[in-house]
Amino acid sequence: MNPEHFHLEFYEDDNGTMPVLTWLNRLESDDMAKHDAIVYGLQVILAREGAGVCGTEFGRTLGKGLYEFRLRHTRDELQIKAESQQAGSGPSVQPVKVLIRVFFAVYGDRIVLLLGGYDKAVDDSRHRQNREIEQARGRLRAHQQQQKSELKAQRRGSGAEEKVLPNRPEERVPSAHSFLMWSRARRRGREGIDRQSTTVCGISHKSALQWALRRIR
Repeated sequence: MNPEHFHLEFYEDDNGTMPVLTWLNRLESDDMAKHDAIVYGLQVILAREGAGVCGTEFGRTLGKGLYEFRLRHTRDELQIKAESQQAGSGPSVQPVKVLIRVFFAVYGDRIVLLLGGYDKAVDDSRHRQNREIEQARGRLRAHQQQQKSELKAQRRGSGAEEKVLPNRPEERVPSAHSFLMWSRARRRGREGIDRQSTTVCGISHKSALQWALRRIR
């Protein structure tokens, strides 16, 4: 991980639920193409730019520290766009029905807090959009209040010493909340199945997984 990149952290509520992680896992079962698109977009665009996505096609500012990451392309289309920009020309990207929204905030040592997300292509109503934004605002307020409480506790106790930042960028947030750790675990899981190389219906899992991994890399 490039130390200049942002580290993506899953927000966790008081019930121990991480809304964006839950949504991503559900999306993986419901629509793999959209799941791969948003995972790629988070890794390649949001982790690199943070709030800098605002002012581009990939983001906008919602006010009071809340931002929206916007994705309108599949993974393959995003790759074509990147290659076209590097080469200065290339095939045009045709619009598809991908309208993913992820709400986030930025805090600490280049940390992007993932607060919520939904598929706008399924429900593009203003009511749904406002509801999702308000939920994200509520989660951001809860996180900010938690940060204040932790800071007060540190000042009252012996933990008043200056916090030393980890040397490794991926250690900026707890591993259980880390998008990077989650994505690595997913890849290791797929590679573990790959090594088994069992065959079903005359087609090896190894061949199928090699194809799938090429799509998500």
